[in-house]
Amino acid sequence: MKTLGDCLVYAGILKDDNLIFKQTLEKKIIKGMEGVIIEVGLYNERKINDKIIEKLKSYKEGIDGI
Repeated sequence: MKTLGDCLVYAGILKDDNLIFKQTLEKKIIKGMEGVIIEVGLYNERKINDKIIEKLKSYKEGIDGI
C-alpha cells in the first residue's frame, strides 16, 4: 500500500502520501474483468478522540525508546 501512495503522489493526485491517515484494501474478483478502483476522501476527524491519541503517543514512545 506504500507503493500505491507513492504512485498517487507521482501522478499528482495527492500532494504528500505522509498525510494519509487511514488506508483500507479490499480485493474483489469478477470473472472476465480487471482493473483498479481507488477512492480518496477526507477523513472524519470527529472519530479521533483523546483516548486514541494517548494510545498512539504511548505506542510511538515505545518505538522511539523515549
